[in-house]
Amino acid sequence: MRRSEFNKRFAENDEREKEEEIEKRKNRPILEEVIIGKNVKSLKEVPKEAYDKAKKIIIAEGIKEIPDDFLVCNQYIEEIKLPEGLERIGDRAFGDIEKIKNIDMPDSVREIGEYVFFRSHSKKIRLPKSVEKLGRRCIRANIEEIEIDENNKHLKLDGDLIISTDGKRIIMAFNLTGKAVCKIPEGVEHIEKNAFAGCKFENIILPESLSEIGEAAFRGCDISHLIVPDSILSLGFAAFRGCDIGELRLSCNLKRIEGRCFEHARIEELKLPDSVEYIGELAFYEYENPKGINLPESLKEVGTSAFYLRKCQINTRKIPENIEKIGDQAFCDAIFGKNIYLHKNIKEIGRKPFGDVKYITLYDNLEKVKGRGYFEFGYWQGGYWHEPDSMEEIRKREFGDNIFNISADVINVKSADTDELKYSIYLPEFMNISYTWGENFEPDFEAYDRVFEKLEPTEEKLGMLFIRLENPYKLGDEARKRYEDYLRDAKKSVSGTIRFIKNLIEVNGIQAVERLHKYNIITKKVLDKLIERAEIMDNKEEAEYFKAYKLS
Repeated sequence: MRRSEFNKRFAENDEREKEEEIEKRKNRPILEEVIIGKNVKSLKEVPKEAYDKAKKIIIAEGIKEIPDDFLVCNQYIEEIKLPEGLERIGDRAFGDIEKIKNIDMPDSVREIGEYVFFRSHSKKIRLPKSVEKLGRRCIRANIEEIEIDENNKHLKLDGDLIISTDGKRIIMAFNLTGKAVCKIPEGVEHIEKNAFAGCKFENIILPESLSEIGEAAFRGCDISHLIVPDSILSLGFAAFRGCDIGELRLSCNLKRIEGRCFEHARIEELKLPDSVEYIGELAFYEYENPKGINLPESLKEVGTSAFYLRKCQINTRKIPENIEKIGDQAFCDAIFGKNIYLHKNIKEIGRKPFGDVKYITLYDNLEKVKGRGYFEFGYWQGGYWHEPDSMEEIRKREFGDNIFNISADVINVKSADTDELKYSIYLPEFMNISYTWGENFEPDFEAYDRVFEKLEPTEEKLGMLFIRLENPYKLGDEARKRYEDYLRDAKKSVSGTIRFIKNLIEVNGIQAVERLHKYNIITKKVLDKLIERAEIMDNKEEAEYFKAYKLS
């Protein structure tokens, strides 16, 4: 049996078993009251069918822990009695329960796991004196009432905040008082994971004593104004993920912005301070800011996809000089112009780090170049794909017929010692193509010409023609005639073939229109048809481009 068939049958059997289990559960009667946990050491030993359709559950004495996901999403339970001696309530144990309005916890409970009462419909939560540890967002942000035993030595309630008794840690925040402004008291040093997640405050005032903002601390908050004090050196993972903030002023001493920090966030006004050295993976993924974003000169490392699919422009038009490492797809759709200049400090470049460019200038001291992207200098050997470690290896290796791809026309390699140009690598913009390297590290354009001659008429072949005529280096008379003949034939076939032009644009991008016009292949009549087609297909961006191009 083939693996795909096996996987399909396995999935079908698994789905069938789930449906049978659901059907069995529907047919079981609803129980008024059950006692569970007798003669067992753990509730994990009790089968779910013994209690999952009970209205009231009494847990026997001797049970020390409620397991993770114990009653999550249960639609029958209305009341539960917890035993004396219980020490821990597991993650999500009572999450998404509609009918329970209150749960009394015994004075023996020491730890409440993550998301225990998250999205539950309990109106009031009482934390006993024994509780020492609260898991992340274990209580929903819009709970109506919280009570903490006055004899609790670890936690206390201060307005809308649960804080440690020493006053140094914010454990969780709520909208208990209905106030629009939440002022964190001076002396607080740490904001814990998810502390303000989901809270609805118009303004949050952070104290100068604050030294750490934890993971997802303000996730999903809508805030009109927030000032991060200068005592903060790092913003935690996903700290402002999904936030909608009017104005955010960051610490002037900020060094690190961790991964996903501003993912899916919308901020009206934000300037990265000149102290920032590190921006983590997906830090600004789908980030939105109408005023754009700047890249500080202090920046040393940009993580994978840090600015990928952001919904704002990068106002900085040059790569900062101090950058040493650029991750995969870090600036893949950013606009830096057609010329990218990488400074001597850069040691490592990831896969496809920039958008479409014409020229890239870099230095021969580059230590690490990842393949499979804009700097795809890999080669096949022994059935495996190998990637070079440095520009030196790229320079020395003979590629022969191995295929590689870089979406730039020319890469200029300069000496880090003398700052002089050592050699240039000329590359096709629209397709993968083979090269052979000679003694002076120049690409063998004869190989390029041979490949062009063998190709059937395609959109890619026309793209190769454009590149070669714009880079006529070592272009012999015979080869030139072949290119010019193909161009002459293309004029005849393309001028009346809208479908061919559309395919050409899909393969080579809309900028191919400029080349078509440059070589007198496209006419105003063809542009009119392209405009008409774009409007029929409701492609407004393409239609506007064609109209503007026609006017120009």
